[in-house]
Amino acid sequence: MEHDSNDHQVEGFLGKSPMKPGTSRKIKAGKVGRNYYCPHCRSNRTFTSIEELTCLFENEHLVSIDTFLSCPTCPPNAPTNVEAWFLIGCRDTVLSASPTVYLLQCSERLTGGICYPRESRKEFADLLEKADRAYSNQLGAGAVIYLRKIFEKVTFQTATACGIKITNQKNKRIPFRNTLEKVNKQHPIIPEEFSRNGYRLFSDLSDVIHGDFDENVALTKYESFRRLVCGVLDNISNSKELSQAVTRLGWDDNKVAHISGGPGNYA
Repeated sequence: MEHDSNDHQVEGFLGKSPMKPGTSRKIKAGKVGRNYYCPHCRSNRTFTSIEELTCLFENEHLVSIDTFLSCPTCPPNAPTNVEAWFLIGCRDTVLSASPTVYLLQCSERLTGGICYPRESRKEFADLLEKADRAYSNQLGAGAVIYLRKIFEKVTFQTATACGIKITNQKNKRIPFRNTLEKVNKQHPIIPEEFSRNGYRLFSDLSDVIHGDFDENVALTKYESFRRLVCGVLDNISNSKELSQAVTRLGWDDNKVAHISGGPGNYA
């Protein structure tokens, strides 16, 4: 169960018998899995739950699920558990044989050094984790602020490494667009899949921060923004997922026909 607000039709997991609001029931609906960094394994792992979950019935269109997620490779007595809570919405009735459900909110309590998956670029790992935490807590604008900070930081770091000036003769910062264009021309950091929209990414990130988008829009676009920012960090060649992110953001006016090399990916 990753952070996914899309509709999913699932097998009934509460049965057909009526339930009173506020009552809970043990259910078996498969294991919950989420990715974290395990400090004991010193690696990213998919933490999983036990088979039996606790489901609290709010009404026929809203339930919550509580569980513990554990590192699959650590011994049972290792302090590598995550308390997780999921708020699940239902389009029809959760008591049906095949309800259509979607994730409304996910909250987790990370302790003992457990954190969100660490990226290959360690200097940005903390910022990415803060962005993910804000997103998990439904703070869309806050999450996007961290993504924009990463984009700015990697651009300025690359400019410095390439000997490109980021200030003018009056020691004032050169407009970011100019710096990005100079950097990308000398040392491409924008993946080819959305190179024509390199500044558009920064502009849209800034719009969220300046209040031109509401929180719901920021939350909806966060995952696509994150993939593109991470694509800048790694400038990877597998392009499927990056192209999908560009499409979801509505930047493909020509249905991505002009994009060379196919879609992009960030893993």
